[in-house]
Amino acid sequence: MSDYQVVTAKDRDQMMELAAYAFNQEVTEKRRAVFERLCEESISLGAFQGDVLTSQVMVTPFNVHLHGSVYQMGGIGYVASYPEYRGGGDVAKLMRLSLEKMRAAGMSLSYLAPFSYGFYRKYGFEQVFDRLKLTFEVNELPFTKGTEGTLKRLQWGDALETLKALYEEKNKTAVGPLKRSDWWWNYLMLKHSQRKIGIYYNEEGTATGYVIYEGTGMTFTIHELIYLTKTAYDRLWQFISSHSASFNEFVYFTGTDNNEAYLLSNPRIKQEIVPFMMARIVDIEPFLKNYDFKKGQTGTCYLKVKDESASWNEGVWKLQVSENQTIVSMLENPSKTELESVLTADIQTWTQIFMNYQPIHHLAFYERISGNTTELEQLANLLKTGTPVLADYF
Repeated sequence: MSDYQVVTAKDRDQMMELAAYAFNQEVTEKRRAVFERLCEESISLGAFQGDVLTSQVMVTPFNVHLHGSVYQMGGIGYVASYPEYRGGGDVAKLMRLSLEKMRAAGMSLSYLAPFSYGFYRKYGFEQVFDRLKLTFEVNELPFTKGTEGTLKRLQWGDALETLKALYEEKNKTAVGPLKRSDWWWNYLMLKHSQRKIGIYYNEEGTATGYVIYEGTGMTFTIHELIYLTKTAYDRLWQFISSHSASFNEFVYFTGTDNNEAYLLSNPRIKQEIVPFMMARIVDIEPFLKNYDFKKGQTGTCYLKVKDESASWNEGVWKLQVSENQTIVSMLENPSKTELESVLTADIQTWTQIFMNYQPIHHLAFYERISGNTTELEQLANLLKTGTPVLADYF
């Protein structure tokens, strides 16, 4: 019989050993330092048999942007079991315990990177984030002009404050990206110390764009490209293209909201949409209360939520949106009229709807949500548009 508990610092070596075994990784000094730093900020839950850690789940607290609101989010990571203990239900219990811990800590959202989408759907998670991977040969790189301003290559430490400001400016009204805290920036600097930084400064000396990149073999990889102006876009791509004598392939990872291929003289480059992170609403009442609905739109909707892993979400919720406030209440005994207006979906579908992964009418066509057309239209009219974006991995 397993004992489920919060893992303390004395068992971190066991956590590291379990993670290394499960993910087939060598334990290096750098990996150990990165893991220790993440543990310091996280809530780690474990299944023990005696003093032996057999399974684990790590929950890391983050803040995320969502249409101008900021949400507390629990990032799930390092879900692992030794093979001889798999199939006993320990991970299922730890996943449900993690939802309870996140709810108690005020985290109304959770993200994770799945090894199996089907496995995590059992716990209410659903695909929400995709990434766009663009692959350029040297002769396919964007051709841009411009000599204004200055492009500087900087070390992580010297660039950090500028990176923070530009990242936040770009993402503060986006759908789903991390609101990166200081500790997370420092963690990225530790984990990705091999990556290089280029920052563009305009003629007034103000930074308006950056690129985070690295070269491995003959491949130049663009991990993050942020620009606030067209001039910054031009100069950053000039800088990237200046490496064409040293590399024969350029790979650019970006969000699906930012497909720049149409700007190319020949847009027939290799383009791949790569399914990325999953998400779920952990606690729907505070999530909806904090949600930034479309300005000027008002209305009342009835949402029936099915959630096998988080019973507190299950039921019929009355959502009242006005100019000044959002009221969310659970209906214990909905009337006949209210039931006739109910929109019904599981927590996965509600997560996709409120995080703009798919439009309501698309999900209704595939019977992921049910309800009459008038009520579907009313809810659709309350929602802002957007595309979920996430550059971080945990």
